[in-house]
Amino acid sequence: MLLILQLAAESKRARRLLRLYNQTTEAELEKRTQLLQDLFGTLGPQVEIVPPFHCDYGSHIYAGEWIVHELWMRHSRLQYGSSG
Repeated sequence: MLLILQLAAESKRARRLLRLYNQTTEAELEKRTQLLQDLFGTLGPQVEIVPPFHCDYGSHIYAGEWIVHELWMRHSRLQYGSSG
């Protein structure tokens, strides 16, 4: 039961951060970066993900550097770039 509550809380947190992220514009790069740092497990420098972006939890995503991506992610751990 505790795990279910933890996952529900993490999912709610991710939805809030994603809502904020997906409302940003191209001119708000610093805000986008901060939101991704809050959402992801690791975020390297020079990462840009084109909104809209969707994931369930976010904390299982580990992004290295120099990534520009348009992505839709579900439950899996994702690691790419040089953060590993």
